[in-house]
Amino acid sequence: MRSAVKTFTGKGDALVIGIGNGRQAGGGQQLCPNALINDGLLQLRIFTGDEILPALVSTLKSDEDNPNIIEGASFVV
Repeated sequence: MRSAVKTFTGKGDALVIGIGNGRQAGGGQQLCPNALINDGLLQLRIFTGDEILPALVSTLKSDEDNPNIIEGASFVV
């Protein structure tokens, strides 16, 4: 996985990568908890193998300091 945004560049293994312009994925899971459908931005959500449990728990709250949630207008993955 590799992504590049103005404020974020990351490289490493990812178990799940979600990109959304809305907060919820199928079934009501808050995949991108801070995403707004009308702001013109996307949110990239990264779940790594060694952080899967903390990452899943962190999706249940909106935390602007969460390093696994990146906001931007476009992503290259």
